[in-house]
Amino acid sequence: DYAVFSMKGSYIGRDEMHKLHLHLTGKPLFLKQTVVVGNLRVTVASLWAGNPRFTGIVGPSTKVVFRSKSGRLFLFIQISKEMMEFDDRGDLYFEKAVKYFLDELFKRWNAGDYDHALSVVLF
Repeated sequence: DYAVFSMKGSYIGRDEMHKLHLHLTGKPLFLKQTVVVGNLRVTVASLWAGNPRFTGIVGPSTKVVFRSKSGRLFLFIQISKEMMEFDDRGDLYFEKAVKYFLDELFKRWNAGDYDHALSVVLF
């Protein structure tokens, strides 16, 4: 039913997605397999045929899903008078935004093997 591919550090256009689907039609896949077509490199993240599978064959009606592990993100943090106030525990709200939020965000990205580019804009 579905073949989900993940890629990291590259951009895939619709034409390349279509070419990859045509290249894989009739070929077997297994979970965590790396597929290289030209300069395109993707990893099989999951396979579904009613429920999750470890192996499968791509057919013409198989839906192919692409998920990028690399994104370009902008985080806008508004600096206001309230950001320089202390909360009940003695932390500045600015420190909480940077120390707790960004720390947790980076931990999740590392655990998921993501390669995002983050720009933090303070305004």
